[in-house]
Amino acid sequence: IDRRNSFIFGESGMEGVIELARLAKIPVQRMARTSPGTAITSMQLDRAFQDDILIPWRKGEPERFKTAWDLLVADKGGLVFQPKLGIFEDVAEIDFASMYPTMMAIHNISPETVLCGCCENQRVPEAGYTICEKREGIVPRTLRPVLTRRAWLKKMAKETEGEKQKAEGRTTREDKDKRGIYNRDMQTRSTVTPACRNAADLPENLFDGQTLRRAGTDTNIYNRKQIALKWMLVTSFGYLGYRNARFGRIEAHEAVTAFGRESLLQAKEICEEKGFELLHAITDSLWIRKKGFREEEVLELCQKIGEATGITMSLEGIYRWMVFLPSKGNPESPVANRYFGLFQNGKIKARGLFFRRGDTPPLIQEAQVRMIGVLSATRNIDDFQAKIPEILDLLLEYSLKLKDGQTRQEDLVIGKRISQEPNAYKVDSLTALAAQQLEDMGIQIHPGEKVRYVIKDAQSKDKSGRVKSFPLVGPDDTYDVKKYLEMLVKAAEEVLIHLGYNAKRLQVIIDSRCDS
Repeated sequence: IDRRNSFIFGESGMEGVIELARLAKIPVQRMARTSPGTAITSMQLDRAFQDDILIPWRKGEPERFKTAWDLLVADKGGLVFQPKLGIFEDVAEIDFASMYPTMMAIHNISPETVLCGCCENQRVPEAGYTICEKREGIVPRTLRPVLTRRAWLKKMAKETEGEKQKAEGRTTREDKDKRGIYNRDMQTRSTVTPACRNAADLPENLFDGQTLRRAGTDTNIYNRKQIALKWMLVTSFGYLGYRNARFGRIEAHEAVTAFGRESLLQAKEICEEKGFELLHAITDSLWIRKKGFREEEVLELCQKIGEATGITMSLEGIYRWMVFLPSKGNPESPVANRYFGLFQNGKIKARGLFFRRGDTPPLIQEAQVRMIGVLSATRNIDDFQAKIPEILDLLLEYSLKLKDGQTRQEDLVIGKRISQEPNAYKVDSLTALAAQQLEDMGIQIHPGEKVRYVIKDAQSKDKSGRVKSFPLVGPDDTYDVKKYLEMLVKAAEEVLIHLGYNAKRLQVIIDSRCDS
């Protein structure tokens, strides 16, 4: 197996590859080289063959005609709320489990069941499509066993993790109350109850090393398998709307998103009925707040939402504090995918920040990670504010590194993918110039490939002096200090903007400290 080029192996290991190969009836070697979408398609073909359904060689059914109004009503995608800007305490995040695949199963959404001619008693919200109630579609029949198996795998992973924690004597009620237990792989809250209150209460040698190793190994195996199934389920929704998919239909895709929007609104209303304030919601996740709430309240809330929608709702985690960031272009405008927060167990969840972007130089990533790491010991907003001087010290430390020329060239590398042939660019962007440098050396670069370069002087009138492709960079080459300082300041701004530290103010602080 080519481990470097196998997406499935990279995400779920050998266990995940074998799991998908077994379900999709695809040889392991081939499964490792294909996508999760190929696996779900293979399962659908197998189901069709078993049920004596004719399989089209190529899809030839066109999309039915829609007016502009029909498109406006039906083709909306998932529901996304605009978050409330700022920093908040007493925040919980709750998620629908496998939302879209579950909807496809429970609402019988399949290309042959949507807009059937025999049933008129069930209509898709907003779009008004009918869904057949006389026969089960091929897509739900394929997905249901996958959903059932993934739920079982997650349950087993949780149980074996509990066995390991009990064996080690690590999990006590006091620990759970103080820091919470958050399993990153499972993406859920764990509610493990130990047999004894602490390690000292355990009989000596009750569990040997082999038992501990087995519990840990089993947990990893279950997790890897369920992650592989997760990717298969995620792609099943996309393939439902893919025009070339044998068992795809755009109206079925629209039906799923319509039910999704309705379920998210139902969840929002139930949260508000229980006294929670909605801070943010994206498709299948909600961030809610209520002063002094207990974890049991949120678990009861999840159960009620699950009963109302038919989809399992789980508690992702409880935050000590949560920050929702504004748009980079407008500090007054919120955006859906820029936030970070600290869970009760000390883990930080972040989306849309500099350190998560693939084109951010390693030095800037490291600086922002260290700034956010300073916050991992905070308990509330007051603690957060007390850490501002420490974050500013880190900003100054990295600023001096850049100004004094102490930074290695490899720590300044920017990597971006090109979207067209190097000579096809009409605008001399930094990425285009770096790609053209490689082409001039006889190195062929094609659309989709990544170009790595260091900024030398972004404002240079000589185009060749603005950047240098990384393979050409030497130890004596200089870099654009001003440009990299701008990136560093923007990275710090993301961490502190909600407390009034914008880029302009941070730059003034750097200048004043450097001068002194």
